[in-house]
Parts: sequence; C-alpha cells; structure tokens
Amino acid sequence: MRQTIRIALCDDDVAGPELFQRVIGTIDYPVEFSSFQDSTKMLRHVSNSDSVPDLIFLDLNMPDMNGFTCIEFIRAFEHLRHVPIVIHSHIDNPEDEDAADALGANLCAPRTFTADDLRQLIVRVIAAANKPLLSPEALPASLYLN
Repeated sequence: MRQTIRIALCDDDVAGPELFQRVIGTIDYPVEFSSFQDSTKMLRHVSNSDSVPDLIFLDLNMPDMNGFTCIEFIRAFEHLRHVPIVIHSHIDNPEDEDAADALGANLCAPRTFTADDLRQLIVRVIAAANKPLLSPEALPASLYLN
C-alpha cells in the first residue's frame, strides 16, 4: 500500500479544483492532488511512470482535446490501464455516457454530486489501494447519472 494517494483532475472550470482541495483537506490521509485545465498537460504528466495517479477525474468538454480522445490516450498507456477514470462533466445525453464507458471510463459522475460523495469516492480509493474499486454496488447512488 502506498503512503500517498495521487489524484489527477483535468477540468477547464476554475471552480473544480477548489472543491477537490476543500474535500481533500477533510481527509486524514496524504493525498497528492494535481489539477490541469489542459488535457495535453495532464496527459504529459500522467504518462510519466513516476506520476501515475490512483484516480483520474476527467471533464469531457475541454478546449484542447475532448474527454473521449483523452480517455483513449490514457488507456493506450500500459501503465495507466488500471487507473480508474471518473468522468466529471456535464453530460446531456446517454450516448456520451455510453461512449465514455466503451472507451474505458469507470464511472460517470454528474457535476451535481456533493462534496460528501466526492469525499466517499476518494476514501474508497484510499481503502482500495489500487485494487479494482469502481463497481456499482460500492458507490453511492447519487454519483450516477441514471
């Protein structure tokens, strides 16, 4: 088990990192949080095998590269295939959720999920210590779009 959990957020919304920082501050466990407003910079960061995150939160609607393409790049790296990807985005139609799932996203969480939901998810990542963890029965129902 690692001594620090790494979380990467890729979101061009400036309010997103503030929520994550606030929630991470309530967790009594060392969390290394990296935030990116640019998909290319995030991919460059996580492609380095010394910076592999334990969890990636990804917005689908990014200005430089959409989230679908970003998922494909993440899953193309052998050392990132096991990393859970949570889509944290405004999703207007079920086809987007299905497409993200087909590309390898583990969960689609609406932007309306609460700080407590986010905290529970991060705590589960810590408890799982890189084991498969994003099964539907393991997460609060409020995290799902359906």
